[in-house]
Amino acid sequence: MRSTLVVSGSRLLNTGLSLVLGMLSATFFGTSVEKDCYLVAQTIPNLVSALLLGGLYGNLLVSLAEVGRREGISGQKRFARQMLWHLTLLMTPGVLVAIAGARFLIASIAPGLGPGQIDLGAALLRISVFALAAGVYFTVIRCLFEARGRFVAPYFTSVLVNLVSLLILVLLVRKIGIFALAAGPVLGGGIAVVLLYLLTGKTLRDPIGFSPAPVDRAIRDRQQRRFWAAFLPMSIAGNIGPINLLVDNAFASFLRAGSITTLGFAFVIVSNAEMLTSLSLAEVAFPRLAAAAQAGREELAATLRSSQRYMLIVTAPLSAGVLVFGAPVARLLFERGQFLPESTMMVAKLLACYAPEILFMGYLVLLSRVLFATRRLAPLAWTSAGAIAANALLDYLLIEPFGLPGIALATTGVALLHVLLLVPLVRREVGDLQGRGDGLFMVKIVMSAAIMGAVVLVWATLFERFADVRSETLRLVEVAVGIGLGGGIYTALMHALRIAEARDLFQRLLRLTVGRS
Repeated sequence: MRSTLVVSGSRLLNTGLSLVLGMLSATFFGTSVEKDCYLVAQTIPNLVSALLLGGLYGNLLVSLAEVGRREGISGQKRFARQMLWHLTLLMTPGVLVAIAGARFLIASIAPGLGPGQIDLGAALLRISVFALAAGVYFTVIRCLFEARGRFVAPYFTSVLVNLVSLLILVLLVRKIGIFALAAGPVLGGGIAVVLLYLLTGKTLRDPIGFSPAPVDRAIRDRQQRRFWAAFLPMSIAGNIGPINLLVDNAFASFLRAGSITTLGFAFVIVSNAEMLTSLSLAEVAFPRLAAAAQAGREELAATLRSSQRYMLIVTAPLSAGVLVFGAPVARLLFERGQFLPESTMMVAKLLACYAPEILFMGYLVLLSRVLFATRRLAPLAWTSAGAIAANALLDYLLIEPFGLPGIALATTGVALLHVLLLVPLVRREVGDLQGRGDGLFMVKIVMSAAIMGAVVLVWATLFERFADVRSETLRLVEVAVGIGLGGGIYTALMHALRIAEARDLFQRLLRLTVGRS
Protein backbone atom coordinates (compact mmCIF):
# COMPACT_ATOMS: atom_id res chain seq x y z
CA MET A 1 0.00 0.00 0.00
CA ARG A 2 2.88 2.35 0.81
CA SER A 3 4.37 1.80 -2.65
CA THR A 4 0.99 2.50 -4.25
CA LEU A 5 0.76 5.77 -2.35
CA VAL A 6 4.26 6.74 -3.45
CA VAL A 7 3.56 6.00 -7.11
CA SER A 8 0.17 7.73 -7.06
CA GLY A 9 1.45 10.73 -5.10
CA SER A 10 4.43 11.35 -7.36
CA ARG A 11 2.30 10.90 -10.47
CA LEU A 12 -0.26 13.34 -9.16
CA LEU A 13 2.50 15.85 -8.33
CA ASN A 14 4.07 15.43 -11.76
CA THR A 15 0.67 15.82 -13.40
CA GLY A 16 0.05 19.02 -11.44
CA LEU A 17 3.42 20.43 -12.46
CA SER A 18 2.74 19.45 -16.10
CA LEU A 19 -0.60 21.24 -16.02
CA VAL A 20 1.03 24.36 -14.55
CA LEU A 21 3.64 24.20 -17.31
CA GLY A 22 0.84 23.89 -19.86
CA MET A 23 -1.02 26.83 -18.39
CA LEU A 24 2.10 29.03 -18.42
CA SER A 25 2.92 27.85 -21.92
CA ALA A 26 -0.57 28.84 -23.05
CA THR A 27 -0.12 32.25 -21.40
CA PHE A 28 3.30 32.95 -22.93
CA PHE A 29 2.89 31.37 -26.38
CA GLY A 30 -0.83 30.59 -26.94
CA THR A 31 -1.32 28.67 -30.18
CA SER A 32 1.50 30.50 -31.93
CA VAL A 33 3.76 29.30 -34.72
CA GLU A 34 6.66 29.16 -32.23
CA LYS A 35 4.77 26.68 -30.07
CA ASP A 36 4.00 24.58 -33.15
CA CYS A 37 7.74 24.48 -33.91
CA TYR A 38 8.50 23.46 -30.33
CA LEU A 39 6.00 20.59 -30.40
CA VAL A 40 7.33 19.35 -33.73
CA ALA A 41 10.89 19.47 -32.36
CA GLN A 42 9.80 17.42 -29.33
CA THR A 43 8.19 14.75 -31.48
CA ILE A 44 11.35 12.88 -32.53
CA PRO A 45 13.06 12.81 -29.10
CA ASN A 46 9.78 11.83 -27.44
CA LEU A 47 9.18 9.06 -29.97
CA VAL A 48 12.69 7.61 -29.74
CA SER A 49 12.64 7.90 -25.96
CA ALA A 50 9.30 6.11 -25.78
CA LEU A 51 10.55 3.33 -28.08
CA LEU A 52 13.70 2.82 -26.03
CA LEU A 53 11.98 3.01 -22.66
CA GLY A 54 9.11 0.78 -23.78
CA GLY A 55 11.52 -2.07 -24.45
CA LEU A 56 13.91 -1.15 -21.64
CA TYR A 57 11.93 -0.77 -18.43
CA GLY A 58 10.08 -4.07 -18.09
CA ASN A 59 12.91 -6.17 -19.50
CA LEU A 60 15.58 -4.57 -17.34
CA LEU A 61 13.45 -4.80 -14.20
CA VAL A 62 12.97 -8.56 -14.65
CA SER A 63 16.64 -9.09 -15.54
CA LEU A 64 17.87 -7.15 -12.51
CA ALA A 65 15.56 -9.13 -10.24
CA GLU A 66 17.04 -12.37 -11.59
CA VAL A 67 20.61 -11.10 -11.23
CA GLY A 68 19.96 -9.82 -7.72
CA ARG A 69 18.84 -13.21 -6.45
CA ARG A 70 22.25 -14.67 -7.37
CA GLU A 71 24.76 -11.84 -7.31
CA GLY A 72 23.22 -9.14 -5.11
CA ILE A 73 23.47 -5.41 -5.63
CA SER A 74 27.02 -5.60 -7.00
CA GLY A 75 25.85 -7.92 -9.79
CA GLN A 76 22.85 -5.71 -10.50
CA LYS A 77 25.09 -2.67 -10.84
CA ARG A 78 27.40 -4.55 -13.21
CA PHE A 79 24.46 -5.60 -15.37
CA ALA A 80 23.06 -2.06 -15.35
CA ARG A 81 26.44 -0.63 -16.40
CA GLN A 82 26.58 -3.08 -19.30
CA MET A 83 23.11 -2.06 -20.43
CA LEU A 84 24.03 1.63 -20.13
CA TRP A 85 27.07 1.07 -22.29
CA HIS A 86 25.08 -0.81 -24.93
CA LEU A 87 22.35 1.85 -24.92
CA THR A 88 24.93 4.63 -25.19
CA LEU A 89 26.41 2.94 -28.26
CA LEU A 90 22.89 2.63 -29.65
CA MET A 91 21.94 6.26 -28.96
CA THR A 92 25.13 8.12 -29.91
CA PRO A 93 24.84 7.80 -33.72
CA GLY A 94 21.19 8.84 -33.49
CA VAL A 95 21.99 11.92 -31.41
CA LEU A 96 24.71 12.96 -33.85
CA VAL A 97 22.38 12.46 -36.82
CA ALA A 98 19.67 14.51 -35.10
CA ILE A 99 22.08 17.37 -34.46
CA ALA A 100 23.60 17.35 -37.96
CA GLY A 101 20.36 16.68 -39.85
CA ALA A 102 17.91 18.56 -37.64
CA ARG A 103 16.58 20.73 -40.45
CA PHE A 104 15.94 17.75 -42.73
CA LEU A 105 14.18 15.86 -39.92
CA ILE A 106 11.88 18.78 -39.07
CA ALA A 107 11.00 19.31 -42.73
CA SER A 108 10.26 15.59 -43.08
CA ILE A 109 7.90 15.23 -40.11
CA ALA A 110 6.15 18.59 -40.59
CA PRO A 111 6.29 19.31 -44.34
CA GLY A 112 3.68 22.04 -44.03
CA LEU A 113 6.02 24.37 -42.09
CA GLY A 114 7.74 27.30 -43.79
CA PRO A 115 11.55 27.78 -44.07
CA GLY A 116 11.81 30.03 -41.01
CA GLN A 117 9.66 27.69 -38.96
CA ILE A 118 11.79 24.72 -40.01
CA ASP A 119 14.94 26.58 -38.89
CA LEU A 120 13.40 27.30 -35.48
CA GLY A 121 12.24 23.71 -35.10
CA ALA A 122 15.73 22.46 -35.99
CA ALA A 123 17.36 24.69 -33.36
CA LEU A 124 14.92 23.43 -30.74
CA LEU A 125 15.53 19.81 -31.76
CA ARG A 126 19.29 20.18 -31.25
CA ILE A 127 18.58 21.07 -27.62
CA SER A 128 15.75 18.64 -26.94
CA VAL A 129 17.66 15.59 -28.13
CA PHE A 130 19.80 15.63 -24.99
CA ALA A 131 16.70 15.13 -22.83
CA LEU A 132 16.41 11.73 -24.56
CA ALA A 133 19.75 10.55 -23.17
CA ALA A 134 18.88 11.82 -19.69
CA GLY A 135 15.59 9.90 -19.75
CA VAL A 136 17.27 6.62 -20.73
CA TYR A 137 19.99 6.93 -18.08
CA PHE A 138 17.43 7.82 -15.43
CA THR A 139 15.32 4.74 -16.29
CA VAL A 140 18.28 2.36 -15.97
CA ILE A 141 19.19 3.75 -12.54
CA ARG A 142 15.52 3.77 -11.54
CA CYS A 143 15.28 0.04 -12.28
CA LEU A 144 18.07 -0.63 -9.77
CA PHE A 145 15.84 0.81 -7.06
CA GLU A 146 12.56 -0.74 -8.16
CA ALA A 147 14.07 -4.21 -8.58
CA ARG A 148 14.61 -4.01 -4.80
CA GLY A 149 11.17 -2.59 -4.02
CA ARG A 150 12.45 0.97 -3.48
CA PHE A 151 10.03 3.46 -5.05
CA VAL A 152 10.44 6.65 -3.03
CA ALA A 153 13.79 7.83 -4.42
CA PRO A 154 13.18 7.29 -8.16
CA TYR A 155 9.59 8.53 -8.25
CA PHE A 156 10.14 11.69 -6.29
CA THR A 157 13.49 12.39 -7.99
CA SER A 158 11.63 12.29 -11.31
CA VAL A 159 9.57 15.26 -10.11
CA LEU A 160 12.73 17.37 -10.49
CA VAL A 161 12.39 17.26 -14.28
CA ASN A 162 9.07 19.12 -14.31
CA LEU A 163 10.03 21.31 -11.35
CA VAL A 164 13.24 22.53 -12.98
CA SER A 165 11.43 22.95 -16.30
CA LEU A 166 8.88 25.16 -14.57
CA LEU A 167 11.58 27.30 -12.94
CA ILE A 168 13.53 27.68 -16.19
CA LEU A 169 10.40 28.74 -18.05
CA VAL A 170 9.46 31.36 -15.47
CA LEU A 171 12.99 32.75 -15.12
CA LEU A 172 14.17 32.72 -18.73
CA VAL A 173 11.13 33.03 -20.96
CA ARG A 174 11.60 36.80 -21.30
CA LYS A 175 15.22 36.36 -22.34
CA ILE A 176 15.26 33.31 -24.60
CA GLY A 177 11.57 32.84 -25.46
CA ILE A 178 10.48 29.43 -26.69
CA PHE A 179 13.97 28.02 -26.04
CA ALA A 180 13.17 28.10 -22.31
CA LEU A 181 10.68 25.27 -22.89
CA ALA A 182 13.37 23.14 -24.54
CA ALA A 183 16.15 23.86 -22.05
CA GLY A 184 14.17 23.01 -18.90
CA PRO A 185 13.74 19.24 -19.43
CA VAL A 186 17.40 18.86 -20.41
CA LEU A 187 18.67 20.57 -17.26
CA GLY A 188 16.05 18.91 -15.03
CA GLY A 189 16.79 15.47 -16.46
CA GLY A 190 20.53 15.90 -15.92
CA ILE A 191 20.03 16.93 -12.29
CA ALA A 192 17.68 14.00 -11.66
CA VAL A 193 20.16 11.49 -13.14
CA VAL A 194 23.06 12.76 -11.04
CA LEU A 195 21.02 12.83 -7.82
CA LEU A 196 19.55 9.36 -8.30
CA TYR A 197 22.98 7.93 -9.15
CA LEU A 198 24.43 9.37 -5.93
CA LEU A 199 21.56 7.80 -3.97
CA THR A 200 22.40 4.31 -5.27
CA GLY A 201 25.58 4.20 -3.21
CA LYS A 202 23.86 5.45 -0.08
CA THR A 203 20.60 3.49 -0.05
CA LEU A 204 20.98 0.22 -1.98
CA ARG A 205 22.38 -2.62 0.14
CA ASP A 206 22.14 -6.41 0.19
CA PRO A 207 20.13 -7.94 3.05
CA ILE A 208 22.11 -8.87 6.13
CA GLY A 209 23.56 -12.36 5.74
CA PHE A 210 23.25 -12.40 1.93
CA SER A 211 26.14 -14.17 0.23
CA PRO A 212 26.45 -13.35 -3.51
CA ALA A 213 27.23 -16.15 -5.94
CA PRO A 214 30.12 -15.79 -8.38
CA VAL A 215 29.37 -14.39 -11.81
CA ASP A 216 28.29 -17.11 -14.26
CA ARG A 217 29.11 -15.88 -17.77
CA ALA A 218 26.79 -18.39 -19.43
CA ILE A 219 23.82 -17.24 -17.35
CA ARG A 220 24.70 -13.59 -17.90
CA ASP A 221 24.94 -14.05 -21.68
CA ARG A 222 21.57 -15.84 -21.71
CA GLN A 223 19.96 -13.01 -19.76
CA GLN A 224 21.30 -10.44 -22.19
CA ARG A 225 20.08 -12.39 -25.23
CA ARG A 226 16.64 -12.72 -23.67
CA PHE A 227 16.62 -9.00 -22.92
CA TRP A 228 17.36 -7.91 -26.48
CA ALA A 229 15.08 -10.56 -28.03
CA ALA A 230 12.06 -9.08 -26.24
CA PHE A 231 13.17 -5.47 -26.69
CA LEU A 232 11.65 -4.70 -30.11
CA PRO A 233 8.23 -6.37 -29.62
CA MET A 234 7.75 -4.62 -26.28
CA SER A 235 8.88 -1.30 -27.74
CA ILE A 236 6.40 -1.43 -30.59
CA ALA A 237 3.51 -2.67 -28.46
CA GLY A 238 4.11 -0.11 -25.74
CA ASN A 239 4.46 2.96 -27.93
CA ILE A 240 1.52 3.25 -30.26
CA GLY A 241 0.62 6.62 -28.75
CA PRO A 242 3.91 8.45 -29.44
CA ILE A 243 4.13 7.03 -32.95
CA ASN A 244 0.56 8.03 -33.74
CA LEU A 245 1.21 11.47 -32.25
CA LEU A 246 4.10 11.90 -34.69
CA VAL A 247 1.79 11.03 -37.58
CA ASP A 248 -0.99 13.28 -36.23
CA ASN A 249 1.37 16.26 -35.98
CA ALA A 250 2.58 15.67 -39.54
CA PHE A 251 -0.99 15.89 -40.86
CA ALA A 252 -1.83 18.84 -38.59
CA SER A 253 1.13 20.78 -40.01
CA PHE A 254 -0.85 21.17 -43.27
CA LEU A 255 -3.64 22.99 -41.45
CA ARG A 256 -3.63 26.60 -40.25
CA ALA A 257 -0.91 27.85 -37.87
CA GLY A 258 -1.51 26.74 -34.28
CA SER A 259 -3.23 23.48 -35.21
CA ILE A 260 -0.46 21.30 -33.79
CA THR A 261 -0.51 23.25 -30.54
CA THR A 262 -4.31 23.12 -30.26
CA LEU A 263 -4.22 19.36 -30.79
CA GLY A 264 -1.51 19.14 -28.13
CA PHE A 265 -3.55 21.06 -25.53
CA ALA A 266 -6.48 18.67 -26.00
CA PHE A 267 -4.26 15.63 -25.98
CA VAL A 268 -2.49 16.64 -22.76
CA ILE A 269 -5.83 16.77 -20.92
CA VAL A 270 -6.82 13.33 -22.18
CA SER A 271 -3.40 11.74 -21.66
CA ASN A 272 -3.05 13.06 -18.11
CA ALA A 273 -6.57 11.90 -17.26
CA GLU A 274 -5.74 8.43 -18.61
CA MET A 275 -2.41 8.33 -16.79
CA LEU A 276 -4.09 8.98 -13.45
CA THR A 277 -6.93 6.51 -14.05
CA SER A 278 -6.81 3.75 -16.66
CA LEU A 279 -3.02 3.50 -16.92
CA SER A 280 -2.60 3.52 -13.13
CA LEU A 281 -5.25 0.81 -12.76
CA ALA A 282 -3.54 -1.24 -15.47
CA GLU A 283 -0.19 -0.86 -13.70
CA VAL A 284 -1.72 -2.20 -10.49
CA ALA A 285 -3.53 -4.99 -12.35
CA PHE A 286 -0.49 -6.19 -14.31
CA PRO A 287 1.25 -8.07 -11.44
CA ARG A 288 -2.07 -9.76 -10.60
CA LEU A 289 -2.54 -10.76 -14.23
CA ALA A 290 1.02 -12.09 -14.43
CA ALA A 291 0.53 -14.17 -11.27
CA ALA A 292 -2.85 -15.41 -12.51
CA ALA A 293 -1.29 -16.45 -15.83
CA GLN A 294 1.02 -18.77 -13.89
CA ALA A 295 -1.91 -20.18 -11.92
CA GLY A 296 -3.90 -21.18 -15.00
CA ARG A 297 -6.46 -20.16 -17.60
CA GLU A 298 -9.46 -19.92 -15.26
CA GLU A 299 -7.62 -17.76 -12.74
CA LEU A 300 -6.41 -15.44 -15.50
CA ALA A 301 -9.95 -15.12 -16.90
CA ALA A 302 -11.41 -14.30 -13.48
CA THR A 303 -8.72 -11.69 -12.80
CA LEU A 304 -9.25 -10.04 -16.19
CA ARG A 305 -13.04 -9.88 -15.75
CA SER A 306 -12.68 -8.31 -12.32
CA SER A 307 -10.16 -5.78 -13.64
CA GLN A 308 -12.46 -4.90 -16.53
CA ARG A 309 -15.29 -4.08 -14.13
CA TYR A 310 -13.16 -1.70 -12.09
CA MET A 311 -11.77 -0.16 -15.27
CA LEU A 312 -15.26 0.55 -16.62
CA ILE A 313 -16.32 2.16 -13.34
CA VAL A 314 -13.51 4.69 -13.77
CA THR A 315 -13.40 5.26 -17.53
CA ALA A 316 -17.15 5.58 -18.26
CA PRO A 317 -17.73 8.76 -16.20
CA LEU A 318 -14.40 10.19 -17.33
CA SER A 319 -15.38 9.69 -20.97
CA ALA A 320 -18.79 11.29 -20.38
CA GLY A 321 -17.21 14.21 -18.53
CA VAL A 322 -14.69 14.93 -21.27
CA LEU A 323 -17.49 14.80 -23.83
CA VAL A 324 -19.75 17.40 -22.17
CA PHE A 325 -17.42 19.37 -19.88
CA GLY A 326 -14.38 19.99 -22.08
CA ALA A 327 -14.92 23.72 -22.60
CA PRO A 328 -15.03 24.71 -18.89
CA VAL A 329 -11.91 22.63 -18.14
CA ALA A 330 -9.97 24.01 -21.12
CA ARG A 331 -11.09 27.55 -20.24
CA LEU A 332 -9.91 27.18 -16.65
CA LEU A 333 -6.55 25.65 -17.56
CA PHE A 334 -5.50 27.58 -20.64
CA GLU A 335 -7.63 30.61 -21.59
CA ARG A 336 -5.44 33.58 -20.68
CA GLY A 337 -2.78 35.65 -22.38
CA GLN A 338 -2.33 34.53 -25.98
CA PHE A 339 -4.78 31.63 -25.61
CA LEU A 340 -8.04 33.06 -26.93
CA PRO A 341 -11.70 31.91 -26.51
CA GLU A 342 -11.72 30.54 -30.06
CA SER A 343 -8.86 28.21 -29.10
CA THR A 344 -10.84 27.06 -26.05
CA MET A 345 -13.80 26.07 -28.20
CA MET A 346 -11.58 24.16 -30.62
CA VAL A 347 -9.93 22.29 -27.73
CA ALA A 348 -13.40 21.44 -26.41
CA LYS A 349 -14.42 20.12 -29.82
CA LEU A 350 -11.29 17.97 -29.94
CA LEU A 351 -11.96 16.66 -26.44
CA ALA A 352 -15.45 15.60 -27.52
CA CYS A 353 -13.86 13.63 -30.36
CA TYR A 354 -11.33 12.04 -27.99
CA ALA A 355 -13.94 11.15 -25.34
CA PRO A 356 -14.85 7.62 -26.55
CA GLU A 357 -11.12 6.84 -26.85
CA ILE A 358 -10.84 7.02 -23.05
CA LEU A 359 -13.39 4.20 -22.73
CA PHE A 360 -11.70 2.08 -25.41
CA MET A 361 -8.24 2.71 -23.95
CA GLY A 362 -9.29 1.21 -20.62
CA TYR A 363 -10.03 -2.11 -22.29
CA LEU A 364 -7.00 -1.83 -24.57
CA VAL A 365 -4.44 -1.52 -21.77
CA LEU A 366 -5.92 -4.51 -19.91
CA LEU A 367 -6.09 -6.76 -22.97
CA SER A 368 -2.54 -5.89 -23.98
CA ARG A 369 -1.27 -6.71 -20.49
CA VAL A 370 -2.89 -10.13 -20.65
CA LEU A 371 -0.79 -10.81 -23.74
CA PHE A 372 2.29 -9.44 -21.98
CA ALA A 373 1.60 -11.72 -19.01
CA THR A 374 1.25 -14.78 -21.26
CA ARG A 375 4.34 -13.75 -23.30
CA ARG A 376 2.38 -13.45 -26.58
CA LEU A 377 4.61 -10.62 -27.77
CA ALA A 378 4.70 -11.30 -31.50
CA PRO A 379 0.92 -11.02 -32.17
CA LEU A 380 0.81 -8.02 -29.86
CA ALA A 381 3.53 -6.32 -31.89
CA TRP A 382 1.78 -7.11 -35.19
CA THR A 383 -1.57 -5.74 -34.05
CA SER A 384 0.19 -2.62 -32.75
CA ALA A 385 1.85 -2.12 -36.13
CA GLY A 386 -1.55 -2.50 -37.78
CA ALA A 387 -3.03 0.12 -35.47
CA ILE A 388 -0.23 2.54 -36.38
CA ALA A 389 -0.90 2.05 -40.10
CA ALA A 390 -4.65 2.46 -39.54
CA ASN A 391 -4.06 5.76 -37.75
CA ALA A 392 -2.18 7.19 -40.72
CA LEU A 393 -4.91 6.02 -43.11
CA LEU A 394 -7.74 7.46 -41.00
CA ASP A 395 -5.87 10.77 -40.58
CA TYR A 396 -5.64 10.99 -44.36
CA LEU A 397 -9.32 10.13 -44.88
CA LEU A 398 -10.81 12.30 -42.12
CA ILE A 399 -8.70 15.46 -42.23
CA GLU A 400 -10.28 16.62 -45.49
CA PRO A 401 -13.96 16.53 -44.44
CA PHE A 402 -13.49 17.36 -40.74
CA GLY A 403 -10.23 19.30 -40.48
CA LEU A 404 -8.41 19.14 -37.13
CA PRO A 405 -11.22 17.23 -35.34
CA GLY A 406 -10.76 14.53 -37.98
CA ILE A 407 -7.36 13.72 -36.48
CA ALA A 408 -8.91 13.27 -33.02
CA LEU A 409 -11.66 11.10 -34.51
CA ALA A 410 -8.97 8.98 -36.15
CA THR A 411 -7.34 8.39 -32.77
CA THR A 412 -10.64 7.22 -31.31
CA GLY A 413 -11.32 4.98 -34.29
CA VAL A 414 -7.89 3.38 -34.01
CA ALA A 415 -8.38 2.66 -30.31
CA LEU A 416 -11.65 0.84 -31.09
CA LEU A 417 -10.02 -1.07 -33.97
CA HIS A 418 -7.12 -2.11 -31.78
CA VAL A 419 -9.47 -3.46 -29.10
CA LEU A 420 -11.32 -5.48 -31.73
CA LEU A 421 -8.01 -6.93 -32.96
CA LEU A 422 -6.92 -7.94 -29.46
CA VAL A 423 -10.21 -9.54 -28.38
CA PRO A 424 -9.79 -12.83 -30.34
CA LEU A 425 -6.13 -13.06 -29.29
CA VAL A 426 -7.02 -12.71 -25.61
CA ARG A 427 -9.94 -15.16 -25.96
CA ARG A 428 -7.40 -17.81 -26.95
CA GLU A 429 -5.72 -17.29 -23.60
CA VAL A 430 -8.70 -16.88 -21.25
CA GLY A 431 -11.86 -17.98 -23.05
CA ASP A 432 -14.90 -15.72 -22.72
CA LEU A 433 -14.04 -12.16 -21.74
CA GLN A 434 -17.35 -11.68 -19.92
CA GLY A 435 -18.85 -13.72 -17.15
CA ARG A 436 -22.32 -13.97 -15.67
CA GLY A 437 -23.87 -10.58 -15.03
CA ASP A 438 -21.19 -8.59 -16.86
CA GLY A 439 -23.60 -7.42 -19.56
CA LEU A 440 -26.07 -6.00 -17.05
CA PHE A 441 -23.19 -4.46 -15.13
CA MET A 442 -22.03 -2.60 -18.26
CA VAL A 443 -25.55 -1.27 -18.89
CA LYS A 444 -25.80 0.05 -15.33
CA ILE A 445 -22.42 1.79 -15.49
CA VAL A 446 -22.93 3.35 -18.92
CA MET A 447 -26.43 4.53 -17.95
CA SER A 448 -25.10 6.08 -14.73
CA ALA A 449 -22.32 7.84 -16.62
CA ALA A 450 -24.77 9.15 -19.24
CA ILE A 451 -27.10 10.59 -16.59
CA MET A 452 -24.14 12.16 -14.83
CA GLY A 453 -22.97 13.72 -18.11
CA ALA A 454 -26.42 15.14 -18.83
CA VAL A 455 -26.66 16.77 -15.40
CA VAL A 456 -23.18 18.28 -15.70
CA LEU A 457 -24.00 19.61 -19.15
CA VAL A 458 -27.14 21.32 -17.80
CA TRP A 459 -25.11 22.82 -14.96
CA ALA A 460 -22.46 24.24 -17.31
CA THR A 461 -25.06 25.62 -19.71
CA LEU A 462 -27.01 27.41 -16.97
CA PHE A 463 -23.90 28.70 -15.22
CA GLU A 464 -22.41 30.17 -18.41
CA ARG A 465 -25.73 31.81 -19.26
CA PHE A 466 -25.78 33.87 -16.06
CA ALA A 467 -22.09 34.11 -14.99
CA ASP A 468 -19.17 35.98 -16.55
CA VAL A 469 -16.71 33.15 -17.24
CA ARG A 470 -13.97 35.64 -18.04
CA SER A 471 -13.43 35.73 -14.26
CA GLU A 472 -10.82 33.22 -13.04
CA THR A 473 -12.77 32.73 -9.80
CA LEU A 474 -16.03 31.94 -11.58
CA ARG A 475 -14.23 29.55 -13.90
CA LEU A 476 -12.91 27.67 -10.90
CA VAL A 477 -16.39 27.63 -9.33
CA GLU A 478 -17.92 26.23 -12.53
CA VAL A 479 -15.37 23.40 -12.80
CA ALA A 480 -15.27 22.57 -9.08
CA VAL A 481 -19.06 22.43 -8.71
CA GLY A 482 -19.41 20.52 -11.98
CA ILE A 483 -16.90 17.86 -10.91
CA GLY A 484 -18.42 17.61 -7.43
CA LEU A 485 -21.96 17.43 -8.80
CA GLY A 486 -21.01 14.81 -11.37
CA GLY A 487 -19.10 12.70 -8.85
CA GLY A 488 -21.94 12.84 -6.34
CA ILE A 489 -24.61 11.87 -8.85
CA TYR A 490 -22.51 9.05 -10.30
CA THR A 491 -21.76 7.65 -6.84
CA ALA A 492 -25.41 7.87 -5.79
CA LEU A 493 -26.58 6.09 -8.94
CA MET A 494 -24.08 3.24 -8.49
CA HIS A 495 -25.21 2.88 -4.88
CA ALA A 496 -28.88 2.85 -5.91
CA LEU A 497 -28.13 0.23 -8.57
CA ARG A 498 -26.28 -1.89 -5.99
CA ILE A 499 -23.00 -2.12 -7.86
CA ALA A 500 -20.80 -4.10 -5.45
CA GLU A 501 -17.49 -3.13 -7.05
CA ALA A 502 -18.24 0.56 -6.58
CA ARG A 503 -19.05 0.00 -2.89
CA ASP A 504 -15.84 -2.00 -2.47
CA LEU A 505 -13.80 0.72 -4.18
CA PHE A 506 -15.31 3.39 -1.96
CA GLN A 507 -14.59 1.36 1.19
CA ARG A 508 -10.97 0.88 0.14
CA LEU A 509 -10.55 4.59 -0.44
CA LEU A 510 -12.15 5.32 2.92
CA ARG A 511 -9.83 2.88 4.72
CA LEU A 512 -6.86 4.36 2.89
CA THR A 513 -7.85 7.90 3.90
CA VAL A 514 -8.38 6.92 7.52
CA GLY A 515 -5.11 5.02 7.55
CA ARG A 516 -3.17 7.99 6.21
CA SER A 517 -4.80 10.27 8.78
